[in-house]
Amino acid sequence: MRANSARIVVMWLSAELCGCPQDVGIVRDDPTAPPPDDPDWPEAPPEPRDEVCGNGLDEDLDGWPDDECDCAPGDEEPCYPGPGPVQGACAMGVHLCEGPLEFGSWGECLGAILPSEDVCNDGIDQDCDGRDAPCGDDPPCDGIEVPCPDLEDVFTIGDSPRARPVDLVWAIDQSSSMDDEIEDVRDNLNGFADAIAASGLDYHVVVVAKRRDDPDDHEVCIPPPLAGAGCADAERFRQIDVHVDSNDALDRVEANIDEIEGFLREGSLRVFTVVTDDESDMSADQFDAFLRGRDGYDDWVFSGFVGIDEDVCDDIADEGRQYVRLADMTGGDVEHVCSGDWALALDDWAEDLAARTLDFELAAQPAIGIESVEVDRGGGWVPLGDEDWDFEPPRTIHLSPDAEWAPGDRVRVIYE
Repeated sequence: MRANSARIVVMWLSAELCGCPQDVGIVRDDPTAPPPDDPDWPEAPPEPRDEVCGNGLDEDLDGWPDDECDCAPGDEEPCYPGPGPVQGACAMGVHLCEGPLEFGSWGECLGAILPSEDVCNDGIDQDCDGRDAPCGDDPPCDGIEVPCPDLEDVFTIGDSPRARPVDLVWAIDQSSSMDDEIEDVRDNLNGFADAIAASGLDYHVVVVAKRRDDPDDHEVCIPPPLAGAGCADAERFRQIDVHVDSNDALDRVEANIDEIEGFLREGSLRVFTVVTDDESDMSADQFDAFLRGRDGYDDWVFSGFVGIDEDVCDDIADEGRQYVRLADMTGGDVEHVCSGDWALALDDWAEDLAARTLDFELAAQPAIGIESVEVDRGGGWVPLGDEDWDFEPPRTIHLSPDAEWAPGDRVRVIYE
């Protein structure tokens, strides 16, 4: 996957996104008069009517639903003291029948959500008029015979922030044979984080290992800037202070998953890495089933520095067959734990993470949908296959890493 400088061009053809009505280009003698059969034109304000008992609505517009109706003290009923239909962000409340005797009266409507000022293009209808207000600084286009101009977003892979964060969990074997490997972790984890940040990714790192008073005297202390001074937690870094032995890295993750998940983000790509020279007591299938039984692990990834082959790393305790299987199951990578150049492998891992998170946030919400997606690899625009992109409402465009992006590739997304 080569994706360092590909460009993404996003165009909106809907006039609504720049603050224009749908019938832009039509000149009206009276711009304030509603066009015929326009369902989006605001209705006239409601007028007070006689109260209808038992429906929880405020027909007489005095702010008290069913206020002229008898009820039995202690009864409760849904209510809505606001104007218009209950839709969008608006919601019904509840009021109680109050009174000391047999016949009571309905009290104040509690918990109802009434219309408020709409926030443009956030996917929420705060003013409850049936639509989310479009954004735009341009004046309305009523009375102008030309449509509003098209908009476009340009993303540069490697510079533009990604819409999807990455959460990394490292479990590190602290047994007596791991001196060199623990030193490799200390020396390279900051560089790995820097490479991820350079790709425009928002990341968190969790390390599962004892940072002080380890029973085998193999403390794992990550230096700044990833960690804080004296191995402390930091903005992007947390450490779970438990000792990890030769065969129980996956067990330690399972036992401490609640604390680990306290630092993970909703919707993130979750990558688990084990550093060990031994085999796992827990099978690959058991660990995969454990994670997939929880929320947020549909596309989780395993990677590791493990004992792959005793002929390559002749001083390992055992080959990590379960770890190799986990990498195969999730599309991750494993490297020889005895490798002399961790930095090169970690750079490749960072590129792979960038390829897996080709999600970009559009500047505005498309009003209708996407008409086509095209790619220019230097020979002009050609359609991009449907399997190579996806749109996640309200405004996220996702590119598939299977399209094998190369530096200089451009993608154009055209909206109806």
